[in-house]
Amino acid sequence: VDGVFNHTGRGHPAFVSLLENAAASPYKNWYHVNEWPLKSYGVPDSEVNYKCWWDIPELPELNFEDAGVREHILEVGRHWLEMGCDGWRLDAPFRIPMDFWKDFRTACKQYEGAYLVGEVFG
Repeated sequence: VDGVFNHTGRGHPAFVSLLENAAASPYKNWYHVNEWPLKSYGVPDSEVNYKCWWDIPELPELNFEDAGVREHILEVGRHWLEMGCDGWRLDAPFRIPMDFWKDFRTACKQYEGAYLVGEVFG
């Protein structure tokens, strides 16, 4: 399975919660928000006020300093391995702290034969 874990789409429930609840959202630290209220729709791309993958507003970057983000991605990894996938192709793993990948590898290796490969380019 292709794991693109450094960002979500604007339709992800955590990001929608930010749009609807601002700083009162339980996900307020899941993304790199510069100021409230969040500006995501109806403004020029250059005026969004959160960090985006390749400056694309539709792809808000996750904040891996937040324990909730880390646990969510670990849960996603385990879920698909439990569903029978053979492993993960990790998209742009260099965008996520290395200590997270150590935890991800430990979680995935609980499933016999789970395969991990990271896409690294330069």
